[in-house]
Amino acid sequence: MKKYLIAFALLGQLTLSTAQTPASPSESWAIATKMIQNGKYAEAVAPLESITQRMWDSPLGDKACALLIEAQLLSKAPKKAAWNAKRFLDSKPASVYRDRVESVVAFQKIQDGNVFSGVEDLFRVFAYSKNPAAKARAKDAILQVLASSLLGSGELQSLVERNLRDKDILAYLNLQLGREHQTEGRWKAARLDYSRVIHDNEGTPVGDAAQQGLSALEDLGNGMPSILVVAPLSGDYSDFGLEMVQGALLAYEEFTAKNGKKLLLRIVDDRADPVRAIRRVQNAMENDAIVGIVGPMMSPAATAVGAWLATTYPQIPMITPTATDEGIASLGTNVFQLNVPTASLARSVADYALRCLDAHEFAIFSPLNDYGRIMSDEFSRQVELNGGRVLSMQYYQEGNVDYQTEFNRVRARKLSLDNRRRNIAKGVEAAETYSPKGRREYMEDSLLSFDAIFIPTADPKDAATIASHTAFNKIGGTLLGSSGWYGKPLIVEGKRQVENSYFSVPFTEVLEDSSYQKFLKSFQSRWDGHQPGNNKVSGLSYDAMRVLMNTWIKSQGNNVPQAILAQKTFPGVYGTFEFAPNGANVAQHIMSVRKGKFTLSDQCPTEK
Repeated sequence: MKKYLIAFALLGQLTLSTAQTPASPSESWAIATKMIQNGKYAEAVAPLESITQRMWDSPLGDKACALLIEAQLLSKAPKKAAWNAKRFLDSKPASVYRDRVESVVAFQKIQDGNVFSGVEDLFRVFAYSKNPAAKARAKDAILQVLASSLLGSGELQSLVERNLRDKDILAYLNLQLGREHQTEGRWKAARLDYSRVIHDNEGTPVGDAAQQGLSALEDLGNGMPSILVVAPLSGDYSDFGLEMVQGALLAYEEFTAKNGKKLLLRIVDDRADPVRAIRRVQNAMENDAIVGIVGPMMSPAATAVGAWLATTYPQIPMITPTATDEGIASLGTNVFQLNVPTASLARSVADYALRCLDAHEFAIFSPLNDYGRIMSDEFSRQVELNGGRVLSMQYYQEGNVDYQTEFNRVRARKLSLDNRRRNIAKGVEAAETYSPKGRREYMEDSLLSFDAIFIPTADPKDAATIASHTAFNKIGGTLLGSSGWYGKPLIVEGKRQVENSYFSVPFTEVLEDSSYQKFLKSFQSRWDGHQPGNNKVSGLSYDAMRVLMNTWIKSQGNNVPQAILAQKTFPGVYGTFEFAPNGANVAQHIMSVRKGKFTLSDQCPTEK
């Protein structure tokens, strides 16, 4: 109720009016202002509408429209006011009344309960307005909202980070932030907030209030320990960041329900940017009793934070749930990587083909992107280290309809090699000799086979498409893939072409598995029926949070990184995972397609 009273009080500071529409704009203006002076806002609407319509592109039209919006709000016609405000702001970017209209829109947002959005608008008006009256009005409104405790600590922190130079607003922001942190049990953060206020406002009422808050924390420690979640909540990866937070928050709420509120949760937005990620983590370390970190999500940010954390806070564990670059976990004994690195998955399927499928000669048909390049390079390296050969390496552009040109190149390379071998076997001295007619017939009609063909696509539908094109273009060999193959579209669209194919996966998750079903049910219950994404971000984040919290409580907060390594294996949403001594998850597996179903194939097939 407090927020609505404040908003009405703010609106009451404005001036407006309405009556029967007179003939001239000047007469309309006189009547409107008289109505406003008498508090008859509804009666001011008609003359102001007349001026606005007739003189839209004039200074008087601007002034009348701004006053009209205020009159409509005070006469309880918010929809009409909102329509006129949008019209004004869209078409009059340079109007001297723009700050006035934006302020009115902000007041309405506060009245409607969108307090933070309204205050953000007021901050913007205060920052750019050159009108002293508008600037003062925005500042007074900001201070009233802050004094009314309508914003949470996260919202206040966001406003503090705007680097606003106004001493009064900063003082009230930090004072309210200190009070919120004190209420939440984040006493270390509260002390810093109060100290900032006292430093610049000693001997003032706001400084005295901060000193009282600081004195109340004198005999207390740093407050409740906290888990920090570092995720991209804005920018290009914000959708994935939301999934990460949903999974982590679900695990946190389950932990709290079982153990009580023994840990706090703090979430920060790194925008998937390494520099911002480090700054956010550093700020959290200074302000809170952080005992563990989930994230960052993307490999560059995870690498930057992991390297800094390993040297600065080696006792605090960090688990990145999704980063796939190799070597992140090796940055320090407190850095863990839940997702299996991309390069490791490429090596595992190469080893399996050499060891279990008796494959020695390979072709690679790879998408032209970073994922395909990393997988192809690592697969080739592993094959050659173990005595095998990659006979053909061909990149393709994802999304094409026809891949005949690319497959013809693969066929031409294999045909040349096969022809050379035939000539050598026959004792032909010129091993490269080939009749044009014979070459043409082979290229058009023959099946050219490799021992195996590696297709490192990140999407099961794309894998099915390339598998079909492989068969259509008469190229034979056991099909090999990567974790991106694991999805129903591979079987539905690939059909017989993907039968007896093999691919590496970081987890043994099966949709019917009880652990996954339990997570799915909890996730849908918590998030209004929404399903976890196929990218596994929410499930991996859920597991990372559970590992940190459960290990922390079992070890009583003592040497948590060592306790994680000591336990080694953990049951997860997508099956059991296992941390190696360097902190990397080594629980990777080989899946195959048998009779139209995914089958775990870690053991070599009885018949190669």
